[in-house]
Amino acid sequence: MIKIVINTIEDAKAGKKIDEETTKENIRETNRMTVGILEKGTQGNRTSVMFILKNPDGTFSIAQCTAKELLAIADCVKGAQQRFNDPE
Repeated sequence: MIKIVINTIEDAKAGKKIDEETTKENIRETNRMTVGILEKGTQGNRTSVMFILKNPDGTFSIAQCTAKELLAIADCVKGAQQRFNDPE
């Protein structure tokens, strides 16, 4: 399942979380992410995208979505940029 939440700075300052299960204690930030694009990566033989995050303890977390879902996410990002008057 993919959940998309758009937060403003005001939302963040007001304590609105992007994900209700996250806390300061259970989040680990990483600056290493690998993105893989997989031919026929789904059961329906459609292109999929894999995100591999290296955790601070050396383990990895993986999330996947279809290419169609990633394009929908990109459209949401573009919409948010327009909403926030982001020049890029």
